[in-house]
Amino acid sequence: MNNSNTSDTLVKIITIVRYTSLILIALVLSYFILAQFILPDERDEVDPYTTMNEGWTYIDATGNEKTVTIAGYGNRVQGEVVTITNTIPDNLAGINALCYHAMWQDVKIYINDELRAEYSTEDSRAFGNSSAIRFIFANIRPDDAGKEVRIETITNTTYAGHYRAVYIGDKMGIFMFLFNSSIPKATLTLSMIILCLLVILICSILMIFYKKHIPLVYLALSMFFAAFWIFSEIDLRQFVFRNVSALSNMTFWSLMFIPPPLVLFINDIQNNRHKKIHIFPLVYQVIIIILISILQIFNIADFRNTLFLMHFGIIVSIISIFASILIDIINKRVKEYYPVAFGLLGIVVGTLFELYFFYNTVYTIGTSLSIALVFLLIMAAIKTIQDLLRSERDRQHAILANDAKAKFLANMSHEIRTPINTVIGMNEMIIRENDNPAIAEYAGYIDSSS
Repeated sequence: MNNSNTSDTLVKIITIVRYTSLILIALVLSYFILAQFILPDERDEVDPYTTMNEGWTYIDATGNEKTVTIAGYGNRVQGEVVTITNTIPDNLAGINALCYHAMWQDVKIYINDELRAEYSTEDSRAFGNSSAIRFIFANIRPDDAGKEVRIETITNTTYAGHYRAVYIGDKMGIFMFLFNSSIPKATLTLSMIILCLLVILICSILMIFYKKHIPLVYLALSMFFAAFWIFSEIDLRQFVFRNVSALSNMTFWSLMFIPPPLVLFINDIQNNRHKKIHIFPLVYQVIIIILISILQIFNIADFRNTLFLMHFGIIVSIISIFASILIDIINKRVKEYYPVAFGLLGIVVGTLFELYFFYNTVYTIGTSLSIALVFLLIMAAIKTIQDLLRSERDRQHAILANDAKAKFLANMSHEIRTPINTVIGMNEMIIRENDNPAIAEYAGYIDSSS
């Protein structure tokens, strides 16, 4: 009795410690997170920076001088050296660097005709005709006040004469701005990548266990490439990855690999009902991946110049997905996968937003598509869980049915075997004791049949 009371007391103490520990962990983590937003900033002060997007001029081929708006400046002839000029501010207090955001361009930055910075990946990239996106820093000295700054760019892509941003100020201040602006996207996309890999692992285990294909693995693959595509565009990628050119190539390959798994996913969800609708975007995407890769690897056409073919593949895939869902709505079959259909409609909207912003604004990619993909993954996970629960329920029913059948056969075997043994025994007595030939013949038939 005493041992029983002692054991119960220990269990209660362990339970109290368990829940107390969880509460303490939650409180400590909450304190740390809230402190970063509520308590005063204790970081070392960094000298400020400012944008230098105004005051730039461009001299065209006829010698006319034109004012340039940096963000989203219009295209020029590919392969043409485009030069813009400006004047360094007179007050250089706290200013030691000028930062130019190169968009697939080779760049040279001059201050009073002195080359301060240049950038080209011609000798470091495996293939391709253009340099990757990069922030180029040029040092500024105190005696540069009021001097002319000249930026020369050249590219074989549609970004000829395109300028994203110019910053001037403290180099660390500019770096911290780029770092802080990269954190949200980097955190979101890294979380998506980890989530996708986890989903792929779980799906692989479930496929082995249930010995059946799980369409969710296709969606996870599509989401993985989308997350990698977005992650490869973070501002500080040049400080994270050793070869930015290779990462830039992966940006476009990831973009091309997004649609096929997504189409395969919806095709599996719809049980191949609309394979005729889905076959074209799948075949087109495979051909485009091979063709564009060959053009890039052999330096015939840069990825950036074939981007419209990639976007067309995405649009065709979206149309096929939307059309198949619409047909199922009309035929009242969408109820088989309505959470996924709802999520896929979100993908359609998110992709259209991405394409609109890409072609109409200076836009940082990925926000709307990331939200739509996470939403779709949640909806697809709900559908997958429902299917697995249904499969498990059917499996249990099958096991119970097999058990019932085995029990029935065992009972029937017993019920049949008992009277037959009696018949056989009585027949043997007839054979031993009977003298009538006709009866003996009949008994012989019974014996051979039994």
